[in-house]
Amino acid sequence: DDFDHDGNLDALATGNFFANEANMGRQDASRGLLLKGNGQGKFVALGPDQTGFSVSGDARKSYRLRNPIRIVTAMNSGPLVVHAWHSPKQSGTRKQQIP
Repeated sequence: DDFDHDGNLDALATGNFFANEANMGRQDASRGLLLKGNGQGKFVALGPDQTGFSVSGDARKSYRLRNPIRIVTAMNSGPLVVHAWHSPKQSGTRKQQIP
């Protein structure tokens, strides 16, 4: 999807995995990442400080809803997390949890 409306495809990455083998520990360093495409197959990573998009916890899967744009993230044993998406050039995102 084109998250920043510049005509180039972008990718949004979310997810952590807590249910690992005990000797490996949790994989919980991700808060979400927008990969901004340049239209030539290259991407620049934009973190939560640049986009306002931040999902902490055992995130499983995110979906993009349209009109208006919302990112809904399913959390393991937790609430749905909903972000109202705005272009990173604008004001980032607003976060809401749904129990």
